[in-house]
Amino acid sequence: MSSESRVFEINSQFEDDGAIDFGEVDAERIGRENMLFSADERFAFEHGGDLTNKWLDAVYENWEEREKVIIDTRYHDLKPGWFPAIPGWHLDDIPRGKDGQPDFFNPAYRAQHYLTLIGDEDGAASRTRFAQGKLKMEVPPAGSGAVLYELLNQAAERALTRGDMVHATVAQNRLYFFESFASLHEAQAAYPNPDNQRGWSRRWFGRISKDTERQALNVIRTTVNAYMRRPELQQGEVEMAGFARGFRELGVVPGATTPELMKEPMMLEAPLGFVQEHGGEVSRRLVNHLPDGWKSDDVVMTTGVYMVMPGWDTVLPVDPDFSVHTKMSADYDDDYLFCQLGDAVDVAYLDANFETNGGRLPASFAGHNPGMSKLLQGHGEADRRLQPGKFYQINGGGHLVSMPAKKSGWQYVAMLKRRRNSERVAEQIHSQVVIHLRDLYKGW
Repeated sequence: MSSESRVFEINSQFEDDGAIDFGEVDAERIGRENMLFSADERFAFEHGGDLTNKWLDAVYENWEEREKVIIDTRYHDLKPGWFPAIPGWHLDDIPRGKDGQPDFFNPAYRAQHYLTLIGDEDGAASRTRFAQGKLKMEVPPAGSGAVLYELLNQAAERALTRGDMVHATVAQNRLYFFESFASLHEAQAAYPNPDNQRGWSRRWFGRISKDTERQALNVIRTTVNAYMRRPELQQGEVEMAGFARGFRELGVVPGATTPELMKEPMMLEAPLGFVQEHGGEVSRRLVNHLPDGWKSDDVVMTTGVYMVMPGWDTVLPVDPDFSVHTKMSADYDDDYLFCQLGDAVDVAYLDANFETNGGRLPASFAGHNPGMSKLLQGHGEADRRLQPGKFYQINGGGHLVSMPAKKSGWQYVAMLKRRRNSERVAEQIHSQVVIHLRDLYKGW
């Protein structure tokens, strides 16, 4: 282990290996694709869908390697300003050292990749951007506590500003070759499209890797993360106007394993019968153990499943065409039932009687105000944190505030409510959770 700083050098490049004819593509066709996590070739061809198969056929016109490849695919529904991946210049599939940071100097392997983006009828709203040119970066010694991708992003931005590197944005429906140690790239925020009347676009991403030591897990993904800058309260400090206790514990929730959570479909305003038929093991088990009074035909359930890193903040699944209470806000007078599994994210209860000096605090800002933790500490924070693995009945009109994640881990949350006769029932399986990042370009 070196006790001195070292210089990491890269000549960043990528190659455009031509167009792929996918035919006519719309959001519905993309949505029929299974999303794959760390899949081998056989599993991908069997489970991926027609877009995945056409893409792999195009890849294998260029690559002979078929036995030891790893395939990842996913799609996102993106509104303007949302990112489909953690922003910032980075390199893919770099082995990590004992300190958890990328090992730039003695990697166990050097992978190669092909990448393709497919957009819906309005086009891929977010395009990957590659850097081309030379970069040098000073790497602090191991154990220094430095976040190397944060430093790499800063070095890339300086090189681009000086003109040492230029960037190029990829097009959709094309095949791009790049290498782990020779291809700096970043995700870009979805851009506004005035011709798009929906306000959102669906984007499919595929990457196949060879010469990697990642192992085939052959998982069909049921959830993806989108990222956005965490909203901040602009109207001044928060002042507490009331803090009534508005929740009570109703029993224990059955536990879940990480492999179960990775395969768990997310429900959006779904009746319990729909959950029993289409939900995963975790949600079905939860329904079977609901407290008295909550196993009825008028109860609907929304769930979220996501992996977080320290400092990340989350909201419930977001369907662009269906309004979901941001930050699990109970805006009605009715009671809600809430539970969570996993201890990476703390959730606390606030009643609705808090205000800013500019007016009432919108529900969408409830979990994002940077002074919220301090505010809670002054009003019995410990008593208001909801423990993982327990059912809580929440009084309507309050807010559940999820704190930024304190460590890495998988989380599962469920919110149940009694549907009013006039309310629409979504009966949807959804796949997207939005992650709020205070510093979009900090790295990981």
